[in-house]
Parts: sequence; structure tokens; C-alpha cells
Amino acid sequence: MCSMIVYQKSAKLIFLRFIHGGVRTLSSMDSYNYFSLLQTCANMKNHQQGKKIHAHLILTGNEFDMYIQTKLVAMYANCGSLMDARKVFDKVPQPNLFLWNLIIAQYVLHGRFGEAIWLYHEMLRAGLEPDNYTIPPILKACAQLTALREGMEIHDYITRNKLDVNEFVENALVDMYAKCGRLGEARQLFDKMSKGDVVSWNAMIGGYAQNGHCDEAMSLFEKMQAMGVAPELVTWNAIIAGHTQNNNANGALKLLRKMIVADFKPDSVTAASVLPACARLGTLQYGKEIHGYAIRNGLESNAIVQNALIDVYAKCGSSNNAYHMFHTVTYKTVVSWNAIIAGYAQSGYYEESLDFFRQMQLAAMKPNNVTLASVLPVISHLSNLQQGKEIHAYILRIGFESFIIVMNALVDMYNKCGSTRLARQVFDRMPKRDVFSWTAMIAGYGMQGKGDDAVILFSQMLMSGMKPDDVSFLAILSACSHSGLVVEGRKYFDMMREHYGINPRMEHYACMVDLLGRAGCLDEAEEFIKKMPMQPNIAVWATLLGACRIHSAIELGERVAECIFKLKPENPGYYVLMCNIYGAAGRWDDQAKVRKRMREDGLQKNPGWSRIEVRNQIHAFHVGDLEWLYA
Repeated sequence: MCSMIVYQKSAKLIFLRFIHGGVRTLSSMDSYNYFSLLQTCANMKNHQQGKKIHAHLILTGNEFDMYIQTKLVAMYANCGSLMDARKVFDKVPQPNLFLWNLIIAQYVLHGRFGEAIWLYHEMLRAGLEPDNYTIPPILKACAQLTALREGMEIHDYITRNKLDVNEFVENALVDMYAKCGRLGEARQLFDKMSKGDVVSWNAMIGGYAQNGHCDEAMSLFEKMQAMGVAPELVTWNAIIAGHTQNNNANGALKLLRKMIVADFKPDSVTAASVLPACARLGTLQYGKEIHGYAIRNGLESNAIVQNALIDVYAKCGSSNNAYHMFHTVTYKTVVSWNAIIAGYAQSGYYEESLDFFRQMQLAAMKPNNVTLASVLPVISHLSNLQQGKEIHAYILRIGFESFIIVMNALVDMYNKCGSTRLARQVFDRMPKRDVFSWTAMIAGYGMQGKGDDAVILFSQMLMSGMKPDDVSFLAILSACSHSGLVVEGRKYFDMMREHYGINPRMEHYACMVDLLGRAGCLDEAEEFIKKMPMQPNIAVWATLLGACRIHSAIELGERVAECIFKLKPENPGYYVLMCNIYGAAGRWDDQAKVRKRMREDGLQKNPGWSRIEVRNQIHAFHVGDLEWLYA
């Protein structure tokens, strides 16, 4: 320890002499002093002085000394100049294993994972064999890129050559398999470890959490503590992020509270993991509290936290805060733009969302697949077919047709804009389809009353081997309902439960009531509701009430309306529907009673409004709106 302190002081003295004396000081130096100077530059991250020493080494012909070259690579890398480190490395005629390990580790440290793997293969081609210092960083690179094949090859090399595996290699293997989604192999290695440390526990818990196995992650988290291994902040962050990514927002917030009780101080990673949970739950107050914590602890300037804050404010309907947060971001990335566009869209600010998309293009920021998948539903809500076609052309120009999420959004957009023909063209040209692709096209046919086409496509979906989910069945039931295909609708409702083990949700029951009601089977529809395994909600009763209006079934309508009114609806439309039933039958006194009840419940009918496109701009107006420019 004392000798190390003496060495550091000596190195600093030589460095200070160099700063003041320049090249004259270097003229009498030996290799030891050069090492000291380069090490001091590395420690102080003084890139400028390091380059001066390098220049003198070139002048004196000392730059080809292997040990000095190694120190130069380390110095440049530590100063953040990987390019200069690589230039020195490339001039070494035959780098030894130590130098290869150093440059590979630095590329991994700087996040250049693909190049690190390439360098590893170059090292093998040079005839050198990796050791325990090569393996951990290269496995980390494989983990970050989910390069499972390369990772397995390295594992196979370790096994074949019977390397003396240390805990760093074991941890790296567990982490690689976990991040690549091979949890079975990761757990097998983890269980065989003679002495698992907190790093291995973190890797295994994080692997479970990120791959959707939150229960296993929690079980291992509890076991870890029971075995006397204290969790770190990294452990808490991994398990919180896993819950958020797997839509368990409540679980993420509960874990945050436990983490604070356990006396851990949340960092930027914690904040960025918890804020999306707040956005998903719509808990604006929690989001504001986390924002306040970020300001107090100097985390607000973190780009990931800023983007998460934009997202939470926009999705919780706080457009002013989202707007302010967005404009405080100095260097806006595509993630920042995506957060504001998607957030505004999900809160119903469609015109504003589309305006941000236009601003993004004017700012020369190239949209990515997430941007396009966010903006296409906006086009759907605005029914702006021309704008949708323009975005479709842009997708083809930049080659984004390979992104299934974008193509699904495109199919959905064309369907909702009323063009099933264009939607089907996109669907047929998709190189790969998932369950969302099929469901979007089936739903599109249903919306346009093309039930027969929907039934044919659903049959093709089953024949292709694609397993329908609950949303697929909702789409086909809705299509059958809009086209009066009662027999087919009954068949699909039974198929959902008997063949696919999917328990119908409230929406499925509402679809069946709509199907029967539209077909005039009102008594059967009422009986169907009575046999439901759950208490019917307003939407189910309202569906039947709509059928009563179509078929002038006043008595049933009265019974259904009474069930709706007992549930204290906030939507005045149900009262208006009953008024229309009475009006069609000429029962004006009963109609007046319903209107009076609606007023007593504090409800009033909202004025109707619509949108129209004029000169490539969307305008919204209300009934009787004489202030509109084009009225």
C-alpha cells in the first residue's frame, strides 16, 4: 500500500515537471517514467497532455515499444478516445493476448458491442486463444446484442478446453443466457455455481423479470435475501423494470415503496422504470412526485428520465406539463419525439399529435418504426386518408415495410379510414403476419359490414396455423353481428371457449347480445344476459336497448332502461335512446319523464360535432357552428 502511494506521488511529480518543462523534461526519461506519465494522464483523463507525450514518443522512436503501446492504448481509452486507442493498436505488428483483451474490453466498455465481437474473431484468426480475461467482456457484448449463437460458441469453447472458470466467467454466462431469453440454461448454470455472488443473483433475477417471469423473479429475490445475499440498487431496478415491461404497473409501484423502506435511494434508472408504470395507470400525482424527487436529486437532466416524464404527462392528459417538459429537453432524440407524439395521441389530442409529427420532420429528425406505429392510429382517428397514403409512401421509401408493427398499424389505418381494399393490399404484401395482422384485417371487414369476407379470412387464419386470441374472437363476433351472421357468431363464441380455452370477457358477451338483438332475437338476448357468469355492465344492457329501439320493443326497452338507470350512467346517450323509443311510439308523456330524470341526474346531451378536411387541413365544428370559417 505504501509503495503504491509513493509510486503515485512520484508519477504526479514527473507529470508536473513535464507540464512545466515540456519536451526538455522528457529527453532524459526512461520507460518507467513514460509509464508513470501515461498512467497519470489516464487517471486524470488528460487527453491533451497524453497526445503530447505520444508525439514525443514518436519523435524519439519509442512508440514501438510493446509495453509503451499497451500503456498508450489504455491511456487513450481511459480518456474516452477509443479512436486514438484503436490507431495505436492497429500499428502493433503482433499484439499479445493482454493487448487484445485490453482493446476488446474497452470496446465493450464504450458500448461498441458489435465491433468487440468482430475484434474477438480477429484475435482467434491471429492464432491466439482467449483466457478468463477475454471471456467476460465478450460474453457481455453477446448479451447486449442477444447474440446467442456467438455466446453459445464461447461457452462451447470453455467446455471443450476445460478452462479454469472463475466467478466472473460464470456470472457472464448466466447473464448472457438470461438476456438472450434462454432462462433454462441460465438457471442450470446458476444452480451449479459453487458460490453465487450478488452479480449472479442480479443476472438471474433480471433475466426472469425482463422475460415476463415476474413471479419467478420475485421468488428468487426473496430466496436471495433468505440466503444472506443483500440486494443492491441494481437488483431492485431490474425487478421493478421487469414488472413495468410486463404490464404489472401496480407491482412496480409496490416494489418502489418497498425499496424506499429498505433504505435504498432511487436513481435515474429507477425513475425511468417507474414513470412508465405511472403512465400506464394514469396516476398523474405519482408521476409529479417522482418528477419532484428527480429535481431535488439532480436527475431531471438525465435524457431517459426526461423522455419518461414527457410520456407520463402526455398519457395522463397533462398536456401543458408534457409540452413544457418536451421543450426543456436540450438535445431531442427520436425517443423524445415519440414520447410526445404517442402521449398526445393516447390522450385524445390527435391534431396536436399530428402537428408534433410535422415539427419532427421539419427538425430533420428521422422517424423510426415506433414513430410511425404511433402516428398512424392518429390518422385513423382523424379519418385523414390522404395523409395516411403519404405516410404509406414514406414507409415504402425508407424501407420500413419489414417492421410488422408498422404494417399492422397501416392495415388498421386504411380499414378505419374506410378503405378495406387498400388495407387488404397491404395485408397481402406483408412478408410476415402475426395475430394482430389477421385481427386488424378481420375487424376492418366487420366495420364495413363485410361479414362474409371476415368469416373467410378467419378460416384462412386458422388454416395457416395462427392461433387466435381473445381480441381476434372479438373482431369476428363483431363482424358477424354487423352482417347478421347469427349461426356463425354462435359457432365462434362456442369455439372460443371449447377449442381455445379462452374465457369470454364482458366485450364478448356484449357482441353476442348485439348479434342476437340486431337479428331480432330479443328474448334470447335477454335470456343470454341473465345466464352470464358475471354481472352485466352498462355496455351490455345498452346494446340490448339499442336493439329494442330498432325493433320497437317498448316493454323490454323499459326493463332494460331501468337496469341501466340503476347503474347511474354518466353518458346521457342512454337516456336519449329511451326518449327516441318513446318518441317513435308517440308516448310523449313517458319521453318527458325520461328527460326530467336525465336533468335530475345532472346530465345533458353534448352537442354533435364533426371533422372535415379542407385544403389538406382538418377542421372540427359543432352543429349550428356559424363561427367556423367555411360555414
